[in-house]
Amino acid sequence: MAKARREFAGLLRAAEKSPQAIYRRGKVAAMVVSPDAYTPKPPPVARDWGSMREMLAEFRKVAREENYTLPVTDRMKWSPEFIKLQRGRSRRH
Repeated sequence: MAKARREFAGLLRAAEKSPQAIYRRGKVAAMVVSPDAYTPKPPPVARDWGSMREMLAEFRKVAREENYTLPVTDRMKWSPEFIKLQRGRSRRH
């Protein structure tokens, strides 16, 4: 721990000149950069899908435009044992 504290000041000095990588188990775990070199990543743009109905309408529109169809399959028949198991799990969580 003392060694890490001693080297921390040197790490900060080196980061003023160029970005410094901190490795953990051979992989980059963190980067230390100067405030001038740091450019914040813009937040992701969230799309307001509105209701589920609107989202599905948009999906259907795109599927029609691209001539894409989803095959309709038969529902699976679940065994009574499987259903009992699932009901038991939902009560525990």
